[in-house]
Amino acid sequence: MGGTAGPRPSHRAARGQAACAVLALFLVACGDPPALEVGPVGYEAETVAALDPAQRTLLTRLTAFGLAVAQDSVDALIAPKVRADLQSIVLQRVAMELAVSSEGVDEDELRAAYARDPQHELVVRHLVVLSERWRPPEHRDSARARAVEALERARAGEDLQALVAEYSDEPRAAERGGLLEPGREGSWVPEFWEAASSLEEGEISDVVETEFGFHVLRLEERRRVPFEEVRDDVLETFVNLPRALGHAADWVGGVQDEMRIDTGAIRAWQAGDPVGRPLVRWPDTLGIPEYGAEELRSYVDTFRSETVPEVRAMASADMVDLVVGSTRTHVLLARAEAEGIAPSEAQRQAIRDRWVSRVARWASALGFRRGMPEKEVKAQSLQALTAQAQSVAQARAEISQLAGRLEQLYPVRTPGAPTP
Repeated sequence: MGGTAGPRPSHRAARGQAACAVLALFLVACGDPPALEVGPVGYEAETVAALDPAQRTLLTRLTAFGLAVAQDSVDALIAPKVRADLQSIVLQRVAMELAVSSEGVDEDELRAAYARDPQHELVVRHLVVLSERWRPPEHRDSARARAVEALERARAGEDLQALVAEYSDEPRAAERGGLLEPGREGSWVPEFWEAASSLEEGEISDVVETEFGFHVLRLEERRRVPFEEVRDDVLETFVNLPRALGHAADWVGGVQDEMRIDTGAIRAWQAGDPVGRPLVRWPDTLGIPEYGAEELRSYVDTFRSETVPEVRAMASADMVDLVVGSTRTHVLLARAEAEGIAPSEAQRQAIRDRWVSRVARWASALGFRRGMPEKEVKAQSLQALTAQAQSVAQARAEISQLAGRLEQLYPVRTPGAPTP
């Protein structure tokens, strides 16, 4: 019979080895519990010991950020920032409404002002010969010559849609006949918008140079934007934002004069005790909802995570001042809801897209990707912690904007220490 390297392991030992294998999948060395955990990712004692406190904090944020990207939790991650940006839009709108009301401007005046200088939406058909400005001169000259040739043929009476199919480098240009989605100011690069807005319906432009290349365009239709869609812009022609904020502050001050503050409930909140009654309330006649523990928690969550313990430890009088200050937004949002003021769907989408784009840029710089296994998130977090590239350093600094939310989604634990 063949020899063996040693006695066969017992069933108990085999089970222990299997347990080791399972633990290894969770990034923890067998028999050696992690010294630091970020959600499901654990770091061994020797790794943590080599880091100073600032580096440990940064590592937890990188790990949590990597997990959010890997687990496709970006919408959950950015939700508080999106909400705050949307609130800013609402608060500005409320301030403007309060201002025009205080200054006696009525709806007829707003409409009359818009009628004198309306905004338009343009329907444009175009062709483009692509040649970015960094291209060699010969490439640029050739592209310009093709655009000029197409323009001459269009002005000689040839069908522009046919010329689009022949000349345009834009994807699916022939299929769409060069027709663009209707655009408003800001939808297109400035040179393109200026050219399009200067045309009469049916008129063809000269060759227009943009950062993409050389365009020939025809204005198909000019549509007046409905007043209701741009009313906020019109408001700004009557009252500038600083003045509007002054009116809003005056109104909020009057409402705050009527508030009733429960200092006992505030002290209980500071101590971490359950609070079953509102912290602040107003007379029913004002129509302001009660301000409770949940509202204060949401406000404090906008602070950096390291600030939260300081809030809990504030002196009673200082804490009351903080609560009073935090009700300003609460009061204005209540006014907005009562008046039906809310962001448009376009504003909601634009703000979400802006934050998604930022997260994608940071993820790319730091080396995180969707679907990345936890083991790779851990390895990449350690690499990103010390990488010297400027883009990585910038991303490391900028994800601190999400620090509080990262810790909520992926709590940080030090095994053996009491859980808060």
